[in-house]
Amino acid sequence: MKPGYWRLQLVFGWWVLASTAPAIYLWVGLPLILRGQGWSGVQIGVLQLAGLPVVIKWLLAMPVERYRPRRGHYKAWTLALAVPLGLVLLALSRPEVMARPPWLFALAGLFALLATWLDVPLGALAIRRLPPSQRLRAGAVRSAASSLAAILGGGVMLLVQDRWGWAAPFMAMAGLLAVGMLLLAPVSEQGGAAATPEAKSGASLSGYFRRPGLGVWQPLLIALFPCLGAAWVFLKPLMLDHGFSVPQVAWWVGVVGGLVAAAAGGLAPAGAVRLGVGRWLVALALFDTLALAGLGWAVSVDVPAALLAGALAVAAAMGATAALMFALMMHYARRRARALDYGLQASLFGAGRLLAPLGAGWLLDRGGYAGMLAGLVLVMGLMALYALGVRRRLPERLSPPPAGAQ
Repeated sequence: MKPGYWRLQLVFGWWVLASTAPAIYLWVGLPLILRGQGWSGVQIGVLQLAGLPVVIKWLLAMPVERYRPRRGHYKAWTLALAVPLGLVLLALSRPEVMARPPWLFALAGLFALLATWLDVPLGALAIRRLPPSQRLRAGAVRSAASSLAAILGGGVMLLVQDRWGWAAPFMAMAGLLAVGMLLLAPVSEQGGAAATPEAKSGASLSGYFRRPGLGVWQPLLIALFPCLGAAWVFLKPLMLDHGFSVPQVAWWVGVVGGLVAAAAGGLAPAGAVRLGVGRWLVALALFDTLALAGLGWAVSVDVPAALLAGALAVAAAMGATAALMFALMMHYARRRARALDYGLQASLFGAGRLLAPLGAGWLLDRGGYAGMLAGLVLVMGLMALYALGVRRRLPERLSPPPAGAQ
């Protein structure tokens, strides 16, 4: 790979890390601290609703496509949104925020809105600058960066807060954004695919869904990865309920699991190159199904080593699957509407991520962990059969969309 592409991949990976780690800290790590401060379960549950802006990412993409700064379009939007995002983190660092739930709710919601919005031009810029040959690697880098963000936001920042107090994690994460701005500043928006006029009207929105063959991709986008995500949401309480201590869960699921996911995401492109995208997607769907089934078997036998192996298998499945999903999202984005198409796909993906844990929680209340995992295995198995049926209608290689779809 050309050195310039390595630098670009690392810059985009840093931005994923810098914008995702605070979100994970707010909605996964911070509830542990707030519970210790006397927050009720309802208050903590309401805080989770701040993640809802991901569902309207397609709407946030419209002004990104419509209003083009004279210089740097997607880059300018990314930097412009990063400034208020960093200011929100600094506002969250004030200790009195913890004692005032309405302030925390409002700031967390504002952070979610800005972070969701920022991901639109950032993803579009990656699609703009990276040629089709780099899309699998871009998916791998994004998956690895997300896994490292989970380690940072769900583990390291908790240790930082415990050692240096409430403000330290937020200030540190604001520093990550500042470094990202410095890294992005010298990046030119020229290069990659040829520049074309951007989408200007709602016709482009309907045009996305009218594209030939797109219907094959949508069910995979909505349901394939969210089944794994739902299992991951309930994995920590599952481990706790089966005798693991909080530090053990933090290390094995939070740190080791994150590293396994990052490694799997980094290795995933090799499978797509060797087998082709369609066959590799089928292989991943089958592996995902087996990973969830293995975790279900481990729950039934209640052996610690088996539970750890099942948890790490789910982590590997998440990392590899996420890498391919992002690469395909890049592939299915039209050149004339990169931000809009990326936002639409991310909204559908996010809707699946929000709905799957609700369904899994309903199964958990009625059938325990075994019933929940059995339901997830069933859905994932159906998705594997679906992927097998449509594999020849998926792109063999991640090349640019045909001219008529631009």
